[in-house]
Amino acid sequence: MKLRIIYVAPVSNDEINRLWGVRLDAPAVRNKVLGVCHALKLSGAAPVIVSTVVPSRVRQLFQPARVHKAGEIDVVEAFTFGRRVWKRLIVGLSLLVYAMRSIRSEDRVILYNFFPEYTLVALYLRLVGLPAIIDIEDAPRTDEDGLRGFSNRVSFSVLRRICASKYITASASIGRSLRLEEFLPVYGVSSYLAANYETKRGFVQEDVRVLFGGGIHPETGRELFLDAIKLLSKRETGARFEFVVSGRFDEDHLSKAAAKINRSATVSLSLRPNLPLDEYRALATSMDIGLSLKLSVSQIGVTTFPSKIIEIAAMGMLVCATAVGDVPLLFNAKNAIVLKSEDPAELASALVWAATHRDDARRLAAEGRKTVLRDCSSEVVGRKVIDFVFE
Repeated sequence: MKLRIIYVAPVSNDEINRLWGVRLDAPAVRNKVLGVCHALKLSGAAPVIVSTVVPSRVRQLFQPARVHKAGEIDVVEAFTFGRRVWKRLIVGLSLLVYAMRSIRSEDRVILYNFFPEYTLVALYLRLVGLPAIIDIEDAPRTDEDGLRGFSNRVSFSVLRRICASKYITASASIGRSLRLEEFLPVYGVSSYLAANYETKRGFVQEDVRVLFGGGIHPETGRELFLDAIKLLSKRETGARFEFVVSGRFDEDHLSKAAAKINRSATVSLSLRPNLPLDEYRALATSMDIGLSLKLSVSQIGVTTFPSKIIEIAAMGMLVCATAVGDVPLLFNAKNAIVLKSEDPAELASALVWAATHRDDARRLAAEGRKTVLRDCSSEVVGRKVIDFVFE
């Protein structure tokens, strides 16, 4: 019998998203969870995702849990109903019922992050001698105000007391910052992200195309990005740049900035929010450079890992990143552009260098891709996770 790993996470897929007419999950969550599960399957385990985001109808309360496929991975839909606190209570009870009915003593359970709705199932698993392992993707932040910040800190404090004493983390810096004694950093799974990108060759178009994706906020480098573009629009560089922003962001703020930037003859900025996965991948294949600009002055730089950076490199783009967290452990001057500062002038100069030294930039991109395909492959990640959760 194959080793079974239950991965509880807020994950959907494009088929379900199209059915509901809205994206139910975050692409970064989906890429991480599906990537790890595909790695587990290739390494001989039997992963099962228990999704906590797909809405349910009342009649489904009296029916067996729905199961669908995300590629070759089984996805069980936990019963999900209502909004806000009510929804969390319903999901919490649904997970408890699923665990009592379906989880065997030889299984292992991973909880993606530390949501409050995990409390009941985590307590049950502790009582039956099968404590869950928390996958800490976003560590709680002391600088996050309001109810959300308070809830995150309380939830993590409660769950770490009733879950296993070992953790999967998005980076080594998270483990160190939380003073965890036993943890396994998992940055992402490059071979899952790199599917169908084997022949990509960048820097062949007249314009250099630069992608900035993910959650775009001040702490993830929004103003650094805009200030660098403004500098480029005023410089005679002998190169043209086309910038594309994808993901989740304040559309009004960036639309106003784009209106001013697009008056330039050498720089353009377009916005592509919340693209379906197939459209995003089509866009990514045409890009030369991918940006990851999280700032060290914000706790987000050390409480999470820019998983987008693995995706950027795996897809064949040249990585241009700030040196936060574990980034310097994977990337350096031999396989990426790692900025020495968070100065817009340095970012602008780095982009000009890539545009005017295309052969060198293409070589760096190839080396970056080789690095993540070696260090973050399905085989490497799958084996490490299996050994860690079953040891």
